[in-house]
Amino acid sequence: MGKEIMRSLKEDLHDNLIRQAQEAKTADSAFGLLKEAAGVIKVLDHVRFLSVNVPRDVGIRD
Repeated sequence: MGKEIMRSLKEDLHDNLIRQAQEAKTADSAFGLLKEAAGVIKVLDHVRFLSVNVPRDVGIRD
């Protein structure tokens, strides 16, 4: 499920925002969409960072 969420964020959300920015009518709206796309990348990087730094036994405690 995690891989699917990461793929969906990248391919669906991020790439869609980039396409919308390319088709935007004004520079301001394009800039806003690009900032949103950058935020998606930051979220992906943060989740990747957390997944690398979580001890393996943390998930087993449930």
